[in-house]
Amino acid sequence: MRGFLYPLPFSLEMRRLVKICRKDILPLLDGDLLALIELAAECLLPAGRSLPFSKRRTKAKQRKAALSVLYDAFDWPKADANVLGVLYESLLDFGRSAAVPAAVPRASPPAAGRMPAVLPARCRRYGIAKKQGQRRKAGVFYTPGYITRFLVRAALNACLPKLKQSPPRILDPACGCGALLLAAFRELVRRYPGENPRDIAIHCLHGVDSDPAAVHDARLALWLEADLPKSAWPLLKSTVRVGDSLRDGLSRGHERLPIVVGNPPYRNVKRGIPKEQR
Repeated sequence: MRGFLYPLPFSLEMRRLVKICRKDILPLLDGDLLALIELAAECLLPAGRSLPFSKRRTKAKQRKAALSVLYDAFDWPKADANVLGVLYESLLDFGRSAAVPAAVPRASPPAAGRMPAVLPARCRRYGIAKKQGQRRKAGVFYTPGYITRFLVRAALNACLPKLKQSPPRILDPACGCGALLLAAFRELVRRYPGENPRDIAIHCLHGVDSDPAAVHDARLALWLEADLPKSAWPLLKSTVRVGDSLRDGLSRGHERLPIVVGNPPYRNVKRGIPKEQR
């Protein structure tokens, strides 16, 4: 478990990485955002380790070129798994993933009287256009580390005196890319030094989200952060899963978890949400 030295996502280094990914790396990958996230995970892996699943179908030449650009664009030894969530949430409007149509969006002609959107030349060449409002529509926003730490510590301080289980099980019902799950993992490891961190990651942390790509990102981030073996990947697929906690309720035993953490509605909750779903 490594401490991240950059104040994500506000550092100049992180902004530069996002810009390079948007302008240079996504076009090389034909806009495949999840392929980019997996390449970033490879940059975080120590020597001798590989991802616990089959790589996405990307041409070998393109993948090698993208990985070379990505590795040189950032100081990866100083990074931790949070960088995956920042990249996904920052580039959601520019790439395609499991949460958006499979076809790469094509830039449409500007309406009469309106100025055309300014896109990078390589994005225009490959037809990768910004999907206006995709992040806003999906409610995808990065939660800074100081907020995730505060929320997790406040929940644990309020609940631990009432619980007998040690360490407790924690649920994030809208986990997104796993920022709160990572904060919860680090806090539990700090409070329970006698426990195996791998056991904490596998048995104590649960997440649900309606975005399959974000769930994949959250599993990968937790797998990296806890330094889990490949054999633990199927277990993460059962504890961090795709679902809609508000519409479908919490199932598969998640309703029995003693601690629930989540982000408050920072924005107007009615904005952009259909009336029947409010």
